[in-house]
Amino acid sequence: MERLLINKNTSIWSVFLLLFFITLSKYNISIGFSLKIYMIFLAIFFCIHFRDFYFHTLYHYEILLLLFYFTYCLSGAFSQYPESSIRVILGVILVLGCYFIMRYVLELTSLSAIEKSIANVGIIFNVISLLLYFIGIQVTGRFPTGVEITSYGLLLDRDYPRLIGLLDDPNIFIFLTQSFFPII
Repeated sequence: MERLLINKNTSIWSVFLLLFFITLSKYNISIGFSLKIYMIFLAIFFCIHFRDFYFHTLYHYEILLLLFYFTYCLSGAFSQYPESSIRVILGVILVLGCYFIMRYVLELTSLSAIEKSIANVGIIFNVISLLLYFIGIQVTGRFPTGVEITSYGLLLDRDYPRLIGLLDDPNIFIFLTQSFFPII
C-alpha cells in the first residue's frame, strides 16, 4: 500500500502526456492498422516501468471484454483471408495491451492529478484545434468551397466548414471536446 502512495505523485506528467497523446489521434503510423502516438508512449512507459508493472484483479466488464475479443479473434482465425486476420489479431492484442498499461498508469495517479491533467489537456487541445481551424480557413480562402477537403483543422463538408482540429472527424471532435467541459 505504501508503494502505491509513493507512486501516486510520480506519474502526473505521465497522465498528462497520455491524455494529450490520445487527443492526437489524427497523427499515426500506418502498419496495416494505425499505430497511434499514445500507443508508442505506452510502450515506452511499459519498458521504463516494467519491473513495477502489475495486474490487479479484473473487473467483470473486463472479463467480458476479453471474452468478446477472444471470440472475435477466434472467428477471424478461421477466415478466408488469414493475412488480414493475423493483422487484426495483432491489432487487438496491441489495443488490449495499451488498455492494461493505461489502466496501470491511471491507478498510479491521484484523482485530483487526473482531473488537473484532463482540464489542462482540454484547454491545450481546444486552443490548438481552434488555431488549426483558423489556419485552415486562411489557407483555403475566407469563404472556402468543396466536398471532403481537409486543411489543417478544417474539413469542408459540402461547402460547409467544420472544425476537426487535431482529429479526423468533426463528430468525434465534438464528442471529445465535450468531455473536457465538466472538468474545466
